[in-house]
Amino acid sequence: MMTFTFQDADIFRGAQRIISGLNWRWKDGQHWLLTGPIGSGKTTIAEAIMGRCRTSPGGLTFYDDGQVVSIYSLKPHMHYLAFTEDTHKLRFGDVFYYQQRYQAMESNAGLTVAEYLFGKKPQTVPGALAPLNVEPLLDRRFIQLSNGQTRRVRLAKSLMTNPRFLILEEVFTGIDRQTTGIIENMLVQQAELGTRILLIGEYAPSFITNVLSLHESQSAESWTRADWMARSDDPTVADVKTIPVELTRPPAANPDWNFADALRFDEVSVSYQKKTVVKDLNWRVKKGEKWMLSGPNGSGKSSLISLIFADNPQAYSQKITLFDRTRGSGESIWDIKRKIGFISPELQTYMRSRRNAVDIAAAGYTNTMVLSRKLVKHEIDRLRDLFDYFGIRHLAKKPFTDLSSGEQRLVLFVRAVINNPALLVLDEPFHAMDEHFHRQCLRFLTDFCHEERTLIYVSHLQEPPPKFITHELDLGAL
Repeated sequence: MMTFTFQDADIFRGAQRIISGLNWRWKDGQHWLLTGPIGSGKTTIAEAIMGRCRTSPGGLTFYDDGQVVSIYSLKPHMHYLAFTEDTHKLRFGDVFYYQQRYQAMESNAGLTVAEYLFGKKPQTVPGALAPLNVEPLLDRRFIQLSNGQTRRVRLAKSLMTNPRFLILEEVFTGIDRQTTGIIENMLVQQAELGTRILLIGEYAPSFITNVLSLHESQSAESWTRADWMARSDDPTVADVKTIPVELTRPPAANPDWNFADALRFDEVSVSYQKKTVVKDLNWRVKKGEKWMLSGPNGSGKSSLISLIFADNPQAYSQKITLFDRTRGSGESIWDIKRKIGFISPELQTYMRSRRNAVDIAAAGYTNTMVLSRKLVKHEIDRLRDLFDYFGIRHLAKKPFTDLSSGEQRLVLFVRAVINNPALLVLDEPFHAMDEHFHRQCLRFLTDFCHEERTLIYVSHLQEPPPKFITHELDLGAL
């Protein structure tokens, strides 16, 4: 059986030491959850196991059937799946701008699901993977898949390699409740077949035997799953900072807030290559309402959001009103975008910029991928204050692509609220965040979503909706 040991290991990215003195022994028969706050080094440890990050001499030793072996002899039998990794290239075959995604929906850009899974030789999906429901997606291109569908397909590809050692990062994020159960059952079966599984995230399914919990101090603590589930040291709301009033109050006398209906859909339908995703939807969101948009993966949530955010060209052939103006009546995309704060898993996937984190967040002032003008003093002050409130000033000058997935998500959250928008559209806003920052962002939204601000909120988290939600549209019930 394949196992490994970290002994007083330092782990480096380039010349920078990220982890110091790690001790962790993986014994035969174990399956682990690797968890901890954002930026604590979870991804770095996984990449060290895969040989992508350097460890100190003698810090990491691999064993196969009790014998010391080289990582190179094991690497063909190891698989690491991080869901933000290269998804944009799978969809397009190259790096496209986020806004181009929906414009290319009807094209032949990128791989089909069948090409991704099987190459050029047609095959059928193995019966053991049938619960992932990949078969109906084989002829579709990656560009046409929802976030949840993309995750199912990429997991199927990983399991088809029959790995002896499998690392899955945030595998349950962005997945509806039914699919979560399906994936958990499949991983149980994979573990029973002898695959050693390492999950990175917050959730410990039943097959997990042990938990390695990282801390901001770079210390690590090992638990059995039973002890970790029974722990009583969960932080409480008391450790969430008080929010300065000036960060959440609406702007004074801003004409962008002068509307009665944030949006109105009249018999709106969305389809891609003759496949209908949404049909004849009627939906009205009045100023100040807070809506939960729910439904299973592939039900059309992201497509509806793309119509609101002016990314989808199908909006011009529909009866859609935004901020009391009919789409196509002379307004520009940027007239719409400047009134909206936005975050989604897709935006994070396509945000491959090496620009500094503070520049990515500042681009929220113009709702463009790159800031298109100089900031004035009060904008700089607000940007600094938000970075301070969320405790991420130390990330400000780091390249965005060097941040962990959770750190990227927090920067994009700041980007969404930086312009104090009249309409906030949050698609899986807490994706990849640890419990502390999840609560801190939720506490911020409670104050930020005051009476006049309008909200559309999408989440697959298996918890009650936030208390500020006033309405729900369930696409699965239509």
